[in-house]
Amino acid sequence: MSAEYSLVINILVIFIDVELGTIRLKSLLNVYMMLDVIDASMDWEVFFDKHANDNISEIVQNVIDFALDSLRCRSRFPGIVLYIEKNLRFICLSNPTDKYRLQKKRSRFALRNWLWAHALYQAPVLQTYQWTTISLPFRVAAHDRNFIRLMGLL
Repeated sequence: MSAEYSLVINILVIFIDVELGTIRLKSLLNVYMMLDVIDASMDWEVFFDKHANDNISEIVQNVIDFALDSLRCRSRFPGIVLYIEKNLRFICLSNPTDKYRLQKKRSRFALRNWLWAHALYQAPVLQTYQWTTISLPFRVAAHDRNFIRLMGLL
């Protein structure tokens, strides 16, 4: 698997984790390490054009922006930062404080996290609400360690 696809997969994992309120430092560090390898050689314009066809380019851009602010390492990755700064209209949260609030573990069903994630879905609001309603119990069951322990799977 190419580094590009590994990066996208890890970004999508972070996206779902933030939405569910289960973000972990390890996931952010995985993206950091991948960016460290590919930032200088990556043509970010081509990368995001390719993923625009998959309807995930805004998710990818916002999660990378979130990771860079969370780890306070924007100066380390000039290539992707330049691309993000040229395309700020796609960034949902521009204030770093708002991004840090997404990391708080108040509730697995934090409204702030849900709203951030659903602002990035490129689908009608009603459709994403229906999908969330149907899939949330299964996603919580898959990601919630307490639920997994309760079911005797861990």
